[in-house]
Amino acid sequence: MLASGTLVVVAALHLATAQLLCYFPNGRQSTDVPCNVSAPVSMCCGSSKACLSNGLCLLDDTTSSSGNSYARGTCTDPQWTSDLCPKQCLLNQDSPDNSLAYDFRSSGVQVWECDRQGYGAEAEYCCESDREKTRCCSTSTAVFKLPAATIGNAVGQVFTTTTAAAATTTMTTSSASQDATSTSEGFATAAATAPAETSTDTPDEPSSGLSVGAIAGIGVGSETHGRSQEN
Repeated sequence: MLASGTLVVVAALHLATAQLLCYFPNGRQSTDVPCNVSAPVSMCCGSSKACLSNGLCLLDDTTSSSGNSYARGTCTDPQWTSDLCPKQCLLNQDSPDNSLAYDFRSSGVQVWECDRQGYGAEAEYCCESDREKTRCCSTSTAVFKLPAATIGNAVGQVFTTTTAAAATTTMTTSSASQDATSTSEGFATAAATAPAETSTDTPDEPSSGLSVGAIAGIGVGSETHGRSQEN
């Protein structure tokens, strides 16, 4: 029989381990890492170098005029009730009538900076696949504004519009027992015209010329090397 002191240590280790796990909004486990390992709750990205203070994860995209692209990360709170979990890009306001392109809670989501001046200034963003980003940024209900950011853990709920976080309780989510995957490997890339069916974890090839493997190598959900300086 374990002594009471041993039980306390085991419980503490279990709690500490649980705080290092990251989850998609539907409760499915991700392979991302917490941006702040000492915090009770933290947003997660592929590596701490990819964490931005505006709540996004930084990717390296040489096809962008700013040299950057982004993703909505994951969170150490499996219920996603904490204000420290990303609040944008849960549902796709650009495609509300298409279930395949609408529900962003079971996978990673690419985020595009509509203003293209880099994360160091306040800018407007939109959550969509690469091939839909231009149309998405032209849809006012799908665009949200974020403040200037620095590399570091996000602090609270920082985005200034609520369109991308509305009405999250009525959608049916996937089982949390699925195999863990990374945010980048699970990018939702379905076009708005795709047939309505359950979302999958297998992304299409981005039309930007960056393969999924290349994105996974530099972005959220794998060994990332987010750019710490803007072009």
